[in-house]
Order: sequence, then structure tokens, then C-alpha cells
Amino acid sequence: MVPGYSKLLVANIILPDEHIPLRQSGLDIAMLCMHSGSQRSETEWRVLLGEAGFHVIRVWKPNGDGDGIIEAEVPMEVLKEGPTGYVDQ
Repeated sequence: MVPGYSKLLVANIILPDEHIPLRQSGLDIAMLCMHSGSQRSETEWRVLLGEAGFHVIRVWKPNGDGDGIIEAEVPMEVLKEGPTGYVDQ
């Protein structure tokens, strides 16, 4: 990925931090039971992507309980002169 240029788009359910709709909470429980996984809230996505070196640019959440989209990128960090001038993440 090229810092400041490449984008990561995540299309997934984005749970609200509280008052989760029944469909989304049911899918969260199913993920836990079948795959030892879970659905994430916007806050959890921001933390996860931040720990992976990404900066969240924008979050699109639909009205109701549909899938959302998270746009993230690797922030630009200028280093010593090199072939790209950027940090490889």
C-alpha cells in the first residue's frame, strides 16, 4: 500500500455502541458460536484499524441495520530519501 494514496474499504456490519438491533445482535452471537468471532462497533473498528497502522477517513452507516463501509488509509510518513520516500507498512 502506498501511504497517503492507497485506500482500504471494509464492508461489514458496524454495530452501534448501545441499543443494538435484534438482527445485528443475532448475527454477532452466530459469529461467536460458529467462528469464535464477533461483529464490531465503529469504536472497535477504529481501534483495530489504528493498531494495524491505518487512519480511518470516513464511516458510512446505513439507516437501520444494514452493512456499513469504513474507508481507511495508511498515513503518510516521510523518511530518508529512498525509492518511494515513504515508510513501507
